Amino acid sequence: MPSFGGVFVAVIIGTVLSMILKRVTTDETMKKKIRDHDAFKAKQIEEMKAIQFNQKLNQIKNLNIKCPTCGSNDVDRISTGKKLAYVATVGILAPAFKKVRSQFQCRECRYKW
Repeated sequence: MPSFGGVFVAVIIGTVLSMILKRVTTDETMKKKIRDHDAFKAKQIEEMKAIQFNQKLNQIKNLNIKCPTCGSNDVDRISTGKKLAYVATVGILAPAFKKVRSQFQCRECRYKW
């Protein structure tokens, strides 16, 4: 016949084990919630970037920038990244080329200014 102390220890061990199991389950649930929240935040950031891009695009279109050569409104802004890539490709002579000094390029006649 088990003693009262042995039963008490078994109950304590069972309680501790169930608490540990709950804690592990809770930790996994929290990790999943954190992953879901991170994915949600990343999606929000991407949506904000898309909105900002569209706003900048609309600003450029609303400026009514026209090509001085052909008069077209279909112009692109030459990005800093494109300029840097061009400098890296051409090298020290890059500032002499119009692409590095220009801000816009016409999509129709390809004129840069």
